[in-house]
Amino acid sequence: MRIGSSLGAQLGNMNYAWMCPIPLERSLARHPGLFGMFAVGGDSMLFVNKYGRRVVNEKLQYNELAQEFFRWDSTAAEYPNLVMIAAWDQRTQDHSAGTEFSVLVPPPGADDSHVIHGSTLAELTDRLRQRLAKYRPETGGVELARDFTDQLTATITRFTRLAENGVDVDFHRGEKPLQLMLTVPWRSRRADPTPTMHPISNTGPYYAALVTGGTLDTKGGPTTRPTTNTDGQILDDTDTPIPGLYGVGNCVASVSAQAYWAGGATLGPILAFAYRAAHTADRECAAVSATFASRSVVTTQPERTISMPGTLEVRVRLRRTTLVAVRSR
Repeated sequence: MRIGSSLGAQLGNMNYAWMCPIPLERSLARHPGLFGMFAVGGDSMLFVNKYGRRVVNEKLQYNELAQEFFRWDSTAAEYPNLVMIAAWDQRTQDHSAGTEFSVLVPPPGADDSHVIHGSTLAELTDRLRQRLAKYRPETGGVELARDFTDQLTATITRFTRLAENGVDVDFHRGEKPLQLMLTVPWRSRRADPTPTMHPISNTGPYYAALVTGGTLDTKGGPTTRPTTNTDGQILDDTDTPIPGLYGVGNCVASVSAQAYWAGGATLGPILAFAYRAAHTADRECAAVSATFASRSVVTTQPERTISMPGTLEVRVRLRRTTLVAVRSR
């Protein structure tokens, strides 16, 4: 950002990041075991917001799922999903606990300090209230609605009916192959209508965890706009390439905007555009060196800054003639 901004680079995608859900409590505690939830395990489980309502397909790919925490309700003037509650029953606890893809449900013997227990939904609600009260300063005062237990009960009833019918008409959970692949380790032994959903038990014990959105890496920065410039050149605000300035990867504005296309959606463009940027930079360096040579600029130092009035200030490494940095004078 400092390099690009100082050279007049156009910035893009600054309001997005690569994100994933994270356990709220581990994040606030700076827990060394903090993990990103790259998959949400379990079939008899769901997410609800502070009103006890299900608001998202829990099996979305992690970047898309994390964005749901930051939905703005302009009518209520709030972020109703800023902290969500992941809730599951004993079935999911028994069959879907693990650490692969940083699943939220901990296996026996693992640290479960982020998990809240309740023998009934009412008891679970009480303990959730207590836990949220502990973090009011950090969450901006997030607390459960007064009728949370009733709403949660109704939500679970609705979810169970959808699971029995085999179609999530509310949020389309389980309709994509990736959602099936990452759901539960024992999915291949299932013959249910939708392997990502199973009726939630109407008796306890129940489990829950506070979940929010976390940032994995930056996704905004200087703009390269590969749809019009395929050489990794950074553009100014008139879409003109800035001489000597290149960028690839997560340090520049992602062409995917807020989306996550697929696995390798960062590595693939990095490999492709780094190759093109390197070749273009090499040609640019050769051109700059030729210009200096034609004006009899001579130096015997291994590396130094060369100034030419009215043109550019360039740092060149003479043995390979590789451009390190260029800035307008």
